[in-house]
Amino acid sequence: VFGLPYLLAGRVELPFPDVYGSARAGNLALVANGHGGVQVIDLQDLARPYRVGFMKPAGAARDVATRGGYAYVAASTQGLVVYDIQDPSFPQIATLDLFGVANRLTLDGDLAYITEMSGEGFDSRLTVVDISDPFRPVVERVIELIPSQVDRVPRGAYDVHVSGGKAFVTVQHADQVDAPIASMVEVIELERHGEPGVDATTPVPVHRLTDASDPGARGVLYARGALHVAAGRQGLARVELPALTVVDHEPGRGAGQVPTD
Repeated sequence: VFGLPYLLAGRVELPFPDVYGSARAGNLALVANGHGGVQVIDLQDLARPYRVGFMKPAGAARDVATRGGYAYVAASTQGLVVYDIQDPSFPQIATLDLFGVANRLTLDGDLAYITEMSGEGFDSRLTVVDISDPFRPVVERVIELIPSQVDRVPRGAYDVHVSGGKAFVTVQHADQVDAPIASMVEVIELERHGEPGVDATTPVPVHRLTDASDPGARGVLYARGALHVAAGRQGLARVELPALTVVDHEPGRGAGQVPTD
């Protein structure tokens, strides 16, 4: 047995059984509850958490992140939806329609990175959105993640982690009839993407063969000197990066009022 045992401190029932993502803002937990929207939970007493409200986008809430008093929701077919969580009524202040189904998102400074897929398959992309003005989010660029093999088609981008000027995106590939065939992590050099003649993406296979019961990689996170991928039935995959890879930096992107002493 390693580490300390985890003990259940408290629990709260949600309208729907699905939990796709969560974020914290002070004493509030924001839970992406699919068709239940984003449920807002008060955590001041961990033994007695309770719901204090919700945010209900038109699309299913698939992920949520917070920054500066605002919540950013990956709302499936509705795209990106922004809420003011400083107001107890949690009003919706902005929406941004995207090309596909908004799946997961992560924030890095003034930028939101959103993975997309399509309900019919054949779509896989990372959309970068400028959120410097939360009332007017703007698409900065779109990174299409297309398989290099001509006998494969994209089946969707799932999760994304951004660190050290790179985006790590879990993607699925399918055959010509949209049956799952492979899964991998696309490592994207963000500063070099878009340069003429430069392929800024490096695919790292996780599942060389997949099927409907084990479609492939899902969550991804950089920690303890390596990339860790939730690899379905294959467990947790650890991907070692080259020794000179930049994985983080301080101050972070968009940081202000940084002390110099």
